[in-house]
Amino acid sequence: MDSFLHDIQFAFRAMRKEPGWTAGAVGTLALAIGATTAIFSVLNTVLLRPLPYEDPDRLVVMEFAPLDAQTQAEWAALPENRARHMRYSTTFPNYEAWREATADLFEGLAAYDDAWEYDIGFGEGTERMLGALVSAELFSLLKTPPALGRGFLSSEDVPGSAGAVILSYGLWQRRFGGSAEVIGAPVSIREKPHTVVGVMPRDFEFPSSAVQFWIPMAGASRGMASWNYELVGRVRAERSVEQANVGLASRTITVSGRDGAEQEFGASVSSLHSYMVGDVRPLLLIFMAAISAVLLIACVNVVNLMLTRATGREHELVVRAALGARGTRLARQLLTESLAISLLGAGLGLVLAVYLTNTLIALAPFSIPRREEIGIDGGALAFNFGLAIVVGLGICLVPAFHATRTNVMRALSQGMRGSTGGVMHARLRDGFVVGQLALTLALLVCAGVQLRSFMGLLDVEAGFDAENVMTFETSLPRSSYPTFEDGERFYNEMLERLRALPGVRSASLAVYLPASGWFHTSSFQVEGYEAGPGEELEVEVKEITPDYFGTLGIPLVEGRAFDQHDSRSTNNVVVINESMARRYWPRGSATGSGFLLQDEQVSIVGVVSDVQYRGAGRKEPQVYRPYAGSERTRMAGLISVEARPADFAGPIRRTLASMNPDVVVFGIRPLDDRLWTSVSEPRFRMALLGVFGLASVLLAVVGVYGVMAYAVAQRTRELGIRKALGADAARIMRQVVGRGLTLTLVGLGLGTLGGYASVGVLQSYLVNIEARDPLTFMLAAVALGAVSMLACYVPALRATRVDPLIALRAE
Repeated sequence: MDSFLHDIQFAFRAMRKEPGWTAGAVGTLALAIGATTAIFSVLNTVLLRPLPYEDPDRLVVMEFAPLDAQTQAEWAALPENRARHMRYSTTFPNYEAWREATADLFEGLAAYDDAWEYDIGFGEGTERMLGALVSAELFSLLKTPPALGRGFLSSEDVPGSAGAVILSYGLWQRRFGGSAEVIGAPVSIREKPHTVVGVMPRDFEFPSSAVQFWIPMAGASRGMASWNYELVGRVRAERSVEQANVGLASRTITVSGRDGAEQEFGASVSSLHSYMVGDVRPLLLIFMAAISAVLLIACVNVVNLMLTRATGREHELVVRAALGARGTRLARQLLTESLAISLLGAGLGLVLAVYLTNTLIALAPFSIPRREEIGIDGGALAFNFGLAIVVGLGICLVPAFHATRTNVMRALSQGMRGSTGGVMHARLRDGFVVGQLALTLALLVCAGVQLRSFMGLLDVEAGFDAENVMTFETSLPRSSYPTFEDGERFYNEMLERLRALPGVRSASLAVYLPASGWFHTSSFQVEGYEAGPGEELEVEVKEITPDYFGTLGIPLVEGRAFDQHDSRSTNNVVVINESMARRYWPRGSATGSGFLLQDEQVSIVGVVSDVQYRGAGRKEPQVYRPYAGSERTRMAGLISVEARPADFAGPIRRTLASMNPDVVVFGIRPLDDRLWTSVSEPRFRMALLGVFGLASVLLAVVGVYGVMAYAVAQRTRELGIRKALGADAARIMRQVVGRGLTLTLVGLGLGTLGGYASVGVLQSYLVNIEARDPLTFMLAAVALGAVSMLACYVPALRATRVDPLIALRAE
């Protein structure tokens, strides 16, 4: 113990003697370990930490597969997102059939419909918020009873039963101040009376953290057309998940489809945890791999620093060895110093990790599950400490190995002439620089393809002018507006009042806002057009008011836009986009033509320019229909203004409140803000990989500069002699830069191969660009090569200024 304490004291004395070296090593490790700890805290919460339910490993979700040929063919033709929905969702009759068929496999089987927006009234004001339909068994199946009150009764799942609602902890605190008298309180949901029967615990969330309340399945659609319900079960204690799958393999259900034909389905189960994090697991693992590469680059930098320092201390170590210190004793001293540096870096890195984790939470899209639980917990602290130990051991391996292999007599002989650090040290430093450059180029390529993909996504819904457009959404109470004509009168008056506001240029309505993520499609048929193999004739349908094109600045290409006289009941007209016109009417004007839209004959009165399809960069067929054909009580408003859109939030609220205070107004946001939010996921990926890439470039440049600067310092005597013998500055410059160029080219070559191998995993996250894009590889290599050569130039310039007399006199 005394020896160990002596080593610690000596290590800190040595670090105090070289504060610049210590600050560089500790700072480098603090940056890398802190960033790695922050990413691990996200990975740990989302992927590694068990779900906050009792025995979460026994919770499973059901996945369905059609067994009859017709349904298999129908599902095979679906887009991937739709096919996934069908695999994990089912109808209410199917749920009841599966519950009966699996009673011996599961303790319970519950159904839920994913979160939907509801108007919920609390007596004083109505709000729009997310709620979930769940079967009465859900909370007991999750073994999470309400913190206050009770769960749902089976009788409350029956159509016609009295409405019940369970509130989230946050909603209870916000609307009822945490009062226990909330139990029995009346609320209205979609204008139907409900009674609060329970409040869930603070940390409970299902199926997502955005859900504010839960209602039973009494009002759920029970028809075969509603393919909306996901099933979660708890495997019986005497069975495993694998045994449950074996049991399911021989079980099927047969039901009648929407067209009356019989459909046969099989099922399997998978972990609820895996299902909840399935979409983000690959992304988080990519981030962890990227930050691990940054950590490795940082460690290589510190190893290079330690090799440089070891060369400077070589005479000291040799003398200690000559006085009887064993190689293992010297290695232990170096290990102690490495661990001290690493632990200091980890301590500072922990402070940085707290800040970075909070930043990640703020930037992370809401699609990241368990987002609110992310933070520096005991697992992250243990990871931080363990990483410090591993890094400390790793960075001392090479210097410690060299210390145990020192030849005392030869080293003393070399020391009398002035040490150069040895050929082995030089080769190791060069090899580390090459490795740094290779890892950095691979990260830069990954960041580059994400950046280029993201730049394309910045043109979400390109084809219109989003600047100075304010958006909002409304929901009319059906009790006040029972017919379409009532709602139409309200919306017409609302538009007139909004247009009369100072600074408003135009106002319009749409069923769905641009980039909202919501859309409606319909099948269609064009006379004379034969669909190709696998081609599905579906078109996105947008219901709008006549001023929609003018409000968004969408140019009219031919024909006319809608006017106040257009409706389904009068002339049933539509406007289509250019892509649809070119594809299905290639030989002439589409205006004046007709086609079948969902079994309705419609006439084309105009063609407008393309609006890119939901930010995917693809120009898909789009049909615009007059809102006068819609019977929806929920509509979205858009107003084009002359000033800042945010300044119109208050006037919009006041205008609608003056018309009817019971009308719910929500989602008041500038359209630019909506477009920015719509690309939150690719923006998050691009930002993180970009930061990792820039950090790796900085570390690599520091590494290249450090090696070249040290090499020049060690060759001062040699360079002085060369200059004394007549070598000019240009020749010395070429010699020094040539070595750096060789290292850079080798590193870039290996990095290109590494980038080519690793960037393929990003392909599914890219839009309109190939992962192995040659331009991105070229730009990344040129950028990294340029900064690397700049790092070589400064030491080379210093080498040309060596004074031969001073250099020789110093020797």
